Amino acid sequence: MSPSSLSSRPLPCFPPEILVTVGRYLTPQDAASCIRVSKHWHNVFVPTLWRSLDDIELSNIQGCQEKHGHPYFCACKLKASRVLLKFGEHIRHLKTGCSLTTAVLASAPDTCWRLCSLTVRNKSNLTFPRGSIIRIMNELRKGVWSTRSSKFEELFGSCPSLDDYVKSRRHFHSRIIVQLVLQNASTLTRLSFENQTQIMDCFKSIGDFYKFLARLPHLSNLQVPGEEVSIVALKQVVPRLTHLHLTAHKSVIGHQHGNISSLLETTTGTALEGPYSSEASTLWPFKSLSLDNSATFAELDQILQNFPTIEHLSVARVHIPSPPQHLAPGVTREPFRNIKFFQSTRCGQRKAMALVLTIIVALMPNLKTLVLPGQLYDCFGVHFSTYPWLYQRCPHIVSIRLVKYSPLD
Repeated sequence: MSPSSLSSRPLPCFPPEILVTVGRYLTPQDAASCIRVSKHWHNVFVPTLWRSLDDIELSNIQGCQEKHGHPYFCACKLKASRVLLKFGEHIRHLKTGCSLTTAVLASAPDTCWRLCSLTVRNKSNLTFPRGSIIRIMNELRKGVWSTRSSKFEELFGSCPSLDDYVKSRRHFHSRIIVQLVLQNASTLTRLSFENQTQIMDCFKSIGDFYKFLARLPHLSNLQVPGEEVSIVALKQVVPRLTHLHLTAHKSVIGHQHGNISSLLETTTGTALEGPYSSEASTLWPFKSLSLDNSATFAELDQILQNFPTIEHLSVARVHIPSPPQHLAPGVTREPFRNIKFFQSTRCGQRKAMALVLTIIVALMPNLKTLVLPGQLYDCFGVHFSTYPWLYQRCPHIVSIRLVKYSPLD
C-alpha cells in the first residue's frame, strides 16, 4: 500500500458539520482518516454521526478539560448530559461520572434502554437511583465497579445477565462485592482486576481465587496482577482462556518484573490439587497476551515458543539492550509469524524506537495492525502516515494507530 494509493481513496461522505465541529481539534483530513480506519469512533463532539451507528460509547469520566473551574461543576457537564438525553437510545456503552449518570437516569430512566455496559468512576458517595435503572441492569452485560456508593451492591447483585465484571481497588468492600456480584455469575466470560488491585483484597487466599475461577466455565478473558498468579495454575482452572492481561503496579509499568519469568517458566509453578483439567497445557487456546512491563525481543521469542497460538501481542515497552543490537542471538521470524496485532505504548529514546520499528517489520510478516507511541511523530519529523519507508516494507499492514503516552525514560 503506497501513499499515492491512499491519497487516491475518496474521503467518506459525512455531513460537513461534523468535520467543521471537529476541526477545532483535528484537521478535516485527519478527522476523515480517523473515522475511515477506526471501527470505534467515539467522540462527544460529533453526536450527529451517532444516528447512523449502532454501537456507541459515551466517555465523560474526567469531566471538562477546559479552564472552567472544577471539572464536575461547569457548563460542559450540562452539555454532556444533554447529549446523553438526546442520543441515549443509540448508546450501548456508557462511561461517565456517577453524578451525571444519576441525574440523567433519574430524570429519564428509559433513555439508555439499549445499554450494554456501564462504567462509573467517581469517589463521591452518591446515592444511585436503584428504582430508575433496575430495568436497565437486568439486561446489562458489563459492570465496572469503581465508586464508593453502597447502592452498587444492590444494583449489581440484582443483575442476572452480567457476564463482564471489572473491579477497581478504590472500593473498600472488596470481598463483599465479589460475593454479591459474582456468586451466581456462572455465565461470566470476562473478569478484570485493574492496575494496583491486589487479589488478596477480594479473597482470603490465592487458593480461594483459583477455586473461584474454576467455577466459571465460560471464562475466556482475564486481567490479573502478574506478580500474584501462577501460569500453571491458570492453565488448570481456566482451560478456555484466550485473552490474558497481566497488570503491574503503576510504579513498575514499563519496567522488568515478575510477569516475564512466570511466562517463560511454564512448566514450573503452583500446581493445584483437585478435579482440574489435565489437558490444559496442550489445549489452552491462547490468542491474546498483554503485559504491563517491558520485554526484549529475545524474551518475546521465548514466550511465543511456549504459547505458539498467540496472535495479539501487547507490551508496555520493547526493551533494547545496550549496546543496541538489530536482533538478539537466536531470535528468528518463525515464533512471530502468527502475530497479527502488535502494540507497544511506551517510548524510550527516539533512535531506540526507530530500531524497534525496524525489528518489528523484519520479524512479523503477517502483521495487520500496529499500535505505537505518538512520539514517532518526533522520531521521523513527518506525519507518520506519509512516511514512505513504512509503506514500502509493510504492504500487509492495514491499520496503523498512534497513541499518546508519556515516555518513561
